[in-house]
Amino acid sequence: QYVEALNWSEKALANCQKAFGDNHQLTNSSKASLAVDYRNTGKYGLALSLDEEVLTWRLLNLGEKNPDTLASYSNLAADYRRLGQYDKAEQLDGKSLKLRQEVLGENHSDTLISMNNLAADYRKLGKYDEALELDNKVLGVRIKELGENHKLTLTSLNNVAGDYGALGRYTEAAELHRKAVDSSTKLLGEKHPDT
Repeated sequence: QYVEALNWSEKALANCQKAFGDNHQLTNSSKASLAVDYRNTGKYGLALSLDEEVLTWRLLNLGEKNPDTLASYSNLAADYRRLGQYDKAEQLDGKSLKLRQEVLGENHSDTLISMNNLAADYRKLGKYDEALELDNKVLGVRIKELGENHKLTLTSLNNVAGDYGALGRYTEAAELHRKAVDSSTKLLGEKHPDT
């Protein structure tokens, strides 16, 4: 399915470039979509190149605080993360988080995604205390907003448990993992891949 989507995205971009030129918002959006498809098919270098173009265009034409620009920071950080360039991902995710907190607020779902992404960067960089702090914030908001048994809350619970494990706090990690598995089993069933 991803390869088919990639083919369609390449055609859509070519059509937009032909119809509107390279400096048009629809062309830019087509580039962003194609970058997602490149990422989904493991073509991270191509995704990175397009996402850099998209971010540059959006900064110049939409401004730093536009929601599409904020998404571009996260997309570019994802490319760097998949290429193993965690320091660059950390910088972009940190900027994305700061701007999303300012523009969207602390509890907005996109802000929480930025927190998750930055926590993932911290884990890859061995900054487990920083990851735990962010993951606990996300978990607290998700419990409050979505409830204890929501799929996203359970994912956050697993993230906190992983942080505890990385910090050598194995009893706390095991307790949270057990809670997450029990809740996931009840919510999704024993055979669901997320259980």
